[in-house]
Amino acid sequence: MRGRRILFLVLLIISLIFNAQGTLAEEENLDHSPYETAEYSENDTEVEQFDDNPKDGITNESFDENQAEESVDQNVEVSSEEEILEVQSYVYGQSITLQKGISDSRVIQLKIDLSKLGFHVSDNPNENFGPATEQAVRDFQSYYGLTSNGIADEVTLAKIEEILVSPLQNGGRHEDVIALKENLSRLGFHVSDNPNTAYGPTTTTRVKEFQKYYGLVVNGIGDEVTLAKIEEILASPLQNGGRHEDAIALKENLSRLGFHVSDNPNAVYGPTTTTRVKEFQKYYGLVVNGIGDEVTLAKIEEILASPLQNGGRHEDVITLKENLSRLGFHVSDNPNTAYGPTTERKVREFQLFYGLRNNGIADGITLAKIEELINSPMSRGDYRQDVVDLKNKLAQLGFVVSVTPTPQFGPATEQAVKDFQRYYGLTSNGIAGDTTLNKIDEILSTPFQNGGSHNDVITLKENLSRLGFHVSNSPNTAYGPTTTTRVKEFQKYYGLVVNGIADEPTLAKIKELLNWPYRNGQSSPEVIQIKKNLALVGYHVSNNPNENYGPATEQAVRDFQRDYGLRVNGIYDNPTNEKLIALINEMDTAKFGKVTASVLNIRSQSNTNSTILGNISQNTIVEILSTESNGWYRVKVNGITGYVSGSYIKLVTDPLAGKIIVLDPGHGGSDPGASANGLVEKVVVLDISLRAKKLLEEAGATVIMTRTTDVYLTLAQRSSIGNSSNAHAFLSVHANAFNGSANGTETYWYNTYQSSNSQKLASAIQTATLSKLGLYDRGVKLGNFHVIRETRIPSALLEVGFLDHSGDAAALSKSSSRDRTAEAIRDGFIDYFN
Repeated sequence: MRGRRILFLVLLIISLIFNAQGTLAEEENLDHSPYETAEYSENDTEVEQFDDNPKDGITNESFDENQAEESVDQNVEVSSEEEILEVQSYVYGQSITLQKGISDSRVIQLKIDLSKLGFHVSDNPNENFGPATEQAVRDFQSYYGLTSNGIADEVTLAKIEEILVSPLQNGGRHEDVIALKENLSRLGFHVSDNPNTAYGPTTTTRVKEFQKYYGLVVNGIGDEVTLAKIEEILASPLQNGGRHEDAIALKENLSRLGFHVSDNPNAVYGPTTTTRVKEFQKYYGLVVNGIGDEVTLAKIEEILASPLQNGGRHEDVITLKENLSRLGFHVSDNPNTAYGPTTERKVREFQLFYGLRNNGIADGITLAKIEELINSPMSRGDYRQDVVDLKNKLAQLGFVVSVTPTPQFGPATEQAVKDFQRYYGLTSNGIAGDTTLNKIDEILSTPFQNGGSHNDVITLKENLSRLGFHVSNSPNTAYGPTTTTRVKEFQKYYGLVVNGIADEPTLAKIKELLNWPYRNGQSSPEVIQIKKNLALVGYHVSNNPNENYGPATEQAVRDFQRDYGLRVNGIYDNPTNEKLIALINEMDTAKFGKVTASVLNIRSQSNTNSTILGNISQNTIVEILSTESNGWYRVKVNGITGYVSGSYIKLVTDPLAGKIIVLDPGHGGSDPGASANGLVEKVVVLDISLRAKKLLEEAGATVIMTRTTDVYLTLAQRSSIGNSSNAHAFLSVHANAFNGSANGTETYWYNTYQSSNSQKLASAIQTATLSKLGLYDRGVKLGNFHVIRETRIPSALLEVGFLDHSGDAAALSKSSSRDRTAEAIRDGFIDYFN
């Protein structure tokens, strides 16, 4: 009977050791009693698998810890310590001591057992007891408080066996497991919300995590060292409810690290301290238990001892400053190893912006964030401080995103980056990576910008002057405000990005123009057509143009450039060509032109030797009938058809395009207005207005008539039409009458609405009418008439002439005079709008 008990106890030990290997799927077919001669089948006993509470995330759930650990013969009883000792003696044997130099089959199991206990010797253990085994034994002995001699003596083997048969390991069950789980949870290693006596895989995992975290040997067993460490931590006064002088220093240190506890710290470790410690632990990736344990205190000391804080000095500070500057938190133009107040302030700004603990120390979290940002190019969707710096730099280079830049990298920023990349020949992807940022910094560091100085600046100034952008009569090496202004003018004129910096595209354009094929001293077949085109607009070079671009061609180009507001350099560049071609195209489509000379002769032929038919004054509008090959125009003006030099005509194509004009023929219907010399005012002014409507529409205007037939409208109705029309101008047309002796033309305006524009309109209409009709000038006057007083757009009232004056009546009775009055109205509006 005694033998059976011993046998069953041995089997129990073997099954417990097997269970420590994990799930059934992971069990090894090993005999855990190498010190015996007997062999046992693992089928001699059944061992079920254990699992902790499923809330702990373990997926191989197969057994409830509340179930029985083993299914064994309930009749087996071990009733005395003596029987247990007999089993131990039987298991370990009493032969040769295991030590360095021997070779014994038992060494294999020794190595296996040491590995289970966290003292690994080999992945493929053999029978040899060598130096590695000896060292593992020494470590085991030292760890568990035995004499450290490296010999697997009886005491050592007994200790191994004692730990391996402990119920506080995977597969075991004991009342103390409940307390163990509760304590682990208190320390931040949660096992179960409803702990029981079963020691399953989850408990094993948490124990291993605990052991690793606190620097113990990791074996997953609740051994004496592990339990002692748990008790030690739980007994610490540095936890909620405790009191210790060290709590004062702890609170002060936490505050220095950005976890403020109190302005007046004391020895009490209360809820606030606990909360701050938990926040600290969570922030720095520690186990969160709210206890000032050794790991937490060590982390605090580590951070506070860092040289990367105010007053410190380290080579890494240089890199830190450079990286902060790259990220928009500039420290120094010449960074050194000193970590001073400025560095601390910039680190705090960085931490605050990115939601880190604001302690001014470049701790691991801060450095990791800096590294993350440095290695992550700015792109659409980012919100980071260096985006502001990027936008400011882009704006300096002429790619403005916003006058008030924010940290948001949105579509506008992306487009600006793409434009920059495209302009400077980079891959246009809208991502501000290293290549793009380096290019930005390269351009912004060039001496060829305001405040810079370089020997090549002299050549730059000379070249700009040659191209019509004069800087100085005595150029030097300084790149100042005047040079910057001229460079900006050059860039704008030639369609470059305007930034005032002589960058690559700007210098390339200057070089291109100085080597342009159409300049003095060059020869090209295209020069023949250039000369012909210049002649078309009045800049004659030769009667027999050739391929040579000589002084005469250069002078003609200079004259053309000067007359049309271009840069005068004598080079037939793109802006000059575009202007010339545009003028030629206008000649084909233009219907009108404005006289630019003080007095311009109208001749019978297109040359200065022909007969003068008449002359016209400055700003007179002429109708262009055709264009001559020598740059003269055949025109119609004031009833005369003849020729004028195109050099003194500013072409106007659809001069009133987009303009809305209200014409108001006065009186009508039951209100005839003035009557004399067979003329009725309502009839005369309607006829003139209808003729003017046709001419205005030919000039591109949209015309709204208050009346087109002989109907009566009140004055208020007329003003209402003007106010509701969305028109640009209003003209009321009338004829005068007095006592038969008064005569001439006069135009009125009022100062209620659009005062200055109304006066300008009245002056333009008066001048044009006098030019066309030649009647007496009665002037431009302020008149309190309803239609110009109550109309809220620029308004004027024209009194063409006096019907009761014989001379005026004679003129107004003629169809030609009415045509010329209509022309005057058209010309007056063209002059007003242009």
